[in-house]
Amino acid sequence: MAIHGSVDQSGVFCSCHGSRFTANGDVQTGPAPDPLAHFQVDIDATGEMTIRGDIEVSENTRTPVT
Repeated sequence: MAIHGSVDQSGVFCSCHGSRFTANGDVQTGPAPDPLAHFQVDIDATGEMTIRGDIEVSENTRTPVT
């Protein structure tokens, strides 16, 4: 799957349709009508990170890093 756009501290830019999102996924400029979805992140004992695209979580959910 090819991803087109960019991510930095100020947020996310999608070059496919020109939408901009805040770093937390809220729409800054459209045409996107909805904020980005948030997914569960698991980190195992070796530090490997898995993004669970099948489990949506609240925008306030944070995975602790130890």
